[in-house]
Amino acid sequence: MKKRKLTDGVILALLAAAIFTGDCNKSYSSESVVPPIICPYCEELGYICGESGGNSVCIFPDNTSCSDWGFYRGECGTQWSYCEKNGGELKNIVDNMGKWTASYGVCVFSDGSECLEQDYQEDKCKPSECTEWLMSKGGCIKPDNSSICPAQKVLGADNPQLENLRDFRDSKLANSAVGRKVIQIYYNNAEDINAALERSPALRAATRKVLEVIAPMVGKN
Repeated sequence: MKKRKLTDGVILALLAAAIFTGDCNKSYSSESVVPPIICPYCEELGYICGESGGNSVCIFPDNTSCSDWGFYRGECGTQWSYCEKNGGELKNIVDNMGKWTASYGVCVFSDGSECLEQDYQEDKCKPSECTEWLMSKGGCIKPDNSSICPAQKVLGADNPQLENLRDFRDSKLANSAVGRKVIQIYYNNAEDINAALERSPALRAATRKVLEVIAPMVGKN
């Protein structure tokens, strides 16, 4: 009974407030419920925020446009994204979260690693840090450094020069006791080497330059 009286009291108070403020007679135009036009992701990249049908749109330098949310999620205008302006490929992920579905943009790098677009833009995630990025799996899925060849990590899994290095390993180094020992030391320390490469972008860049010089040379022999 006490709960009933409290509920009735709240209803009466709301009705009284509406009567004394005149809100019962107030008409609401469609403009009064339209949210403000904002395009944070769009404007942070230097593009123009516009409006279309009451929704915010991002206008690109070629005068094409895209829903700001669609742009942010990688559904459209991907060539203008932070990811693709920096050499990656932005893809839209539709992720089953159980009782709901998440849609977001993930940047895919040349070595196959991934970052959430927002994390990459905010420098919270870098290439090679995550083998995959899925919200349903907690976000960044870290690589198993012990299973990745450091040369592949540096050059990227799709780099054709890797074949030269592998051929040199199998046809030259593997044919001598010293060469086999070198291979063993290399792979036994792969995890530590990869960890050092992750910690130092300068070391990773320098190693890449060295491998890009060596790989064509060993490929000729």
